[in-house]
Amino acid sequence: MWPPGSSPSAHRPDRARKTYPQVPPKVEHCLTERGQALCPALDALLKWAEKEEALQPREEPEQETTD
Repeated sequence: MWPPGSSPSAHRPDRARKTYPQVPPKVEHCLTERGQALCPALDALLKWAEKEEALQPREEPEQETTD
């Protein structure tokens, strides 16, 4: 549930929203310059997560036994 006066489409400085007057409604979202400034940090976080995942031992799926 979203706080009163808020929604997932509420104004945010990191993304822009353009609404078209048509039925069914059409809305496009894109990152603003401020949102795009986050890309290097998010890329670094993604690389870290991929590296950490590669270091984790893979768990073998449990095989069902037939009686």
